[in-house]
Amino acid sequence: MKFFLILIFTFTLSNCAFFNSFSTSSQSLDSISTSLNSVSTGLKSVSSLSNSLASISGSSFSDEKEKEEAESLFRNDMKMTTYLSIRYGSENFVRQIETVSMEHGIIDWTRNKNSFLGIGAGLAKAGLGQSDLQTFLSDLSISSERMNWIREGFLKD
Repeated sequence: MKFFLILIFTFTLSNCAFFNSFSTSSQSLDSISTSLNSVSTGLKSVSSLSNSLASISGSSFSDEKEKEEAESLFRNDMKMTTYLSIRYGSENFVRQIETVSMEHGIIDWTRNKNSFLGIGAGLAKAGLGQSDLQTFLSDLSISSERMNWIREGFLKD
């Protein structure tokens, strides 16, 4: 009998306007909760993008030593790309330099001193002499500052 009364009570409540209103409110709260979760996920994505951009800009290095190590690795990759391009010939040198730069998070390699230091070191590794370097530099249409960076990289290697 008790079970039968509970069943009738439940059936009555399910048809009750209050219960339906409560159920609708509950569904609305679930919908709001889902929306808030979506917003939260979106904010996490924005935060992740922000961290990625900070990393690209170089501001995410925890200390100066890490930054110097990253710059050294980049210079070495530029050096080896230049060396291999001279050694084995490459019609896609600029594209290779751009690829190496992007892999290191450098968007514009033409504004990065380490790009030119690495290129200069690569020219030295390839066995170019001073006169070859001068000929190479005279064929370029770059600023004197960038030419000096290439010379500096050439002489350091």
